[in-house]
Amino acid sequence: ESDPENAWYLLNYARALQQSGNLIPAIPVYRQVIALSNGRDTPHSAEARRVLGRLPSMLLARAREALSEGRPMEALAVHEFLTVEAPTNPDFEALLAASLDTFLAAVKQAYKAHSPATRLLAERFLGSDPDNAGVELILARTLMREKAYEEALPLWEKLSRITPEDAHYQLQIARCHARVGDSEEAVVAARRVLALDPAIDEARSIIAQFQSSNAGDA
Repeated sequence: ESDPENAWYLLNYARALQQSGNLIPAIPVYRQVIALSNGRDTPHSAEARRVLGRLPSMLLARAREALSEGRPMEALAVHEFLTVEAPTNPDFEALLAASLDTFLAAVKQAYKAHSPATRLLAERFLGSDPDNAGVELILARTLMREKAYEEALPLWEKLSRITPEDAHYQLQIARCHARVGDSEEAVVAARRVLALDPAIDEARSIIAQFQSSNAGDA
């Protein structure tokens, strides 16, 4: 049999979570309320079902609100929750694309603000959309800020394959090789830069740096 006293307690707990803005933790509690009804349509279970029907759109609205208030990690939490729920819940699946758009805005916001969370957000976003060149570019630039040149290099190489005529991507490849001391690859990449844009003096500097170094070692 159902346990109405426990259901009453859980329903009030779920309400409190929801009212305090903790929408994701409220969802399993509302589901517990429904489970306690054992398939019967009780006032408690009816309310829980009504709220659960509204919560997906409420979650997305909360993610957008958090983004507007400069809290991009909340947008990440909402998107990851929807991603887990979507395969078994059509209500959540319908919001997944909109959530991804909000998540993308969160990545861009974090990057513009030089947020320490940028790398995590970009990496998580690419877990959902692995070929998003815009976010790959954000992650590559963030890794350069962090001096994580070995990790940035594959991203610049991928971006350069997509847009081989972009001298900037080739310059970033040359920088990565130069900063980890890979002289031969740095010179090769710098020469590619000059073939695309002879006006980029930094590429000449990289070539001169390693040619003089190699001459000194000879």
